[in-house]
Amino acid sequence: MSKIQMCAARRLAALSAVILMLPATGVAQSPLLAEMLEDYWQQRVDYDISCVLDTENRALSGEQTILYRNNSPDTLRRFYLHLYPNAYRDKDSELYRDFHPGNRFFLLGLPRENRGWIEIDTLAVGGAPIEYSIDGTILESTFPAPLPPGGEAEIRIEFSLKIRRRIGRAGYLGRHYDMAQWYPKMAVYDKHGWHPDQFRSGEFYGEFGTYRVSITLPEEYVVVATGVPVEGDPGWSRRPPGGSGEGPPRAHGSEGAATAGRAAQEAAPGPPRTVTFRAENVHDFAWSANPDFVVEEATSGDTRVLSVYRSWNTAWADSVLARTLRTLAWLGEQVGPYRWPQLAIVDSPTHGGMEYPMLVMNGSPDEALIVHEVAHQWFYGMLANNERAEAWLDEGPAQYFMFRSKLKENRSLVRYIIIAPAVKAMIMDKSIPEIMASALLELI
Repeated sequence: MSKIQMCAARRLAALSAVILMLPATGVAQSPLLAEMLEDYWQQRVDYDISCVLDTENRALSGEQTILYRNNSPDTLRRFYLHLYPNAYRDKDSELYRDFHPGNRFFLLGLPRENRGWIEIDTLAVGGAPIEYSIDGTILESTFPAPLPPGGEAEIRIEFSLKIRRRIGRAGYLGRHYDMAQWYPKMAVYDKHGWHPDQFRSGEFYGEFGTYRVSITLPEEYVVVATGVPVEGDPGWSRRPPGGSGEGPPRAHGSEGAATAGRAAQEAAPGPPRTVTFRAENVHDFAWSANPDFVVEEATSGDTRVLSVYRSWNTAWADSVLARTLRTLAWLGEQVGPYRWPQLAIVDSPTHGGMEYPMLVMNGSPDEALIVHEVAHQWFYGMLANNERAEAWLDEGPAQYFMFRSKLKENRSLVRYIIIAPAVKAMIMDKSIPEIMASALLELI
């Protein structure tokens, strides 16, 4: 790492820490902050989705209803939907052009049958079919009548998804499915207007709402998702043959997990089953499914914590659950309560990790990775930001807490080697007021 990169990293960590410590200072109660929040508003978008996973054809069909509430002071005449899977349709996508050469070569060489896309079969507002246009990963249409402030619109969509072989953040690999950015998603409308951003390298921006998602899939699959299961059996409590069903709360099969996984695959499949998940006050919905999943669980306060891994991956057994419980408790002390009822860490065939509300897809059981991705449940998840425009607002705190977790046994190292020099530099160039810097140094 160069001196410039080190300086930038230190300043980013310090600035993240300043933001985190604001509630402990007078700034949080300042008239300026009150004035900033006085006229604040955000839209409300609720989703009701029913979908069917076709594992034979690597496809998914879905129907969804979006209830869109216009909380803005503006009258809206048009709207936009994200169709993220279209970024993997061909090499003309914006995302393709952003990829580094290795990924570009992989996408170029991917057979058409292994690429992915989404088709809109029907689109209606208020029960009336409407016309629309699609440009890459953005659908544009108009409301049949202008939507005034305080108005609501019901948007109904039928769609078909060709699931790609796993590339980027989602797809299938063998019998494993990671489903992220998979449904038509409403674009954000804020004080700057609409954000019909093409899917490029980088992350996302979404509106808060309630999701009710029903997933129909082959009987042998275990499924975990954003939200808690409210109908149907997700398969979390499956036991190895002959198991008593009793044991410590961790054990939904860590002992004898490989036997359980083989039994699940070899058993004659039954009829498809439907599992319904519900999540409140979230801005995205993701899910994973695999017939070979083993689920371990425990609780942290009022939160149900799940470790979900492929049965052969013994590195996950017990360790990931313990690390997640430790991380959740520590971040709760550092940042504030975790407000959602559930958190799942999923073993995924990926490099690194990726966060979604109430769900993390990780490629390893490494504790630093767990800390980083779980920190995103606060910074990106509960305290959402426009990741497209200012990714540092969530990546900064997540990285800060990852480093701090490694150094939390040596507070002086954090204070004098990482934080203090950066804070002093920021005082010198007037990036932050001296009073905020002093409060930060007292709290670190």
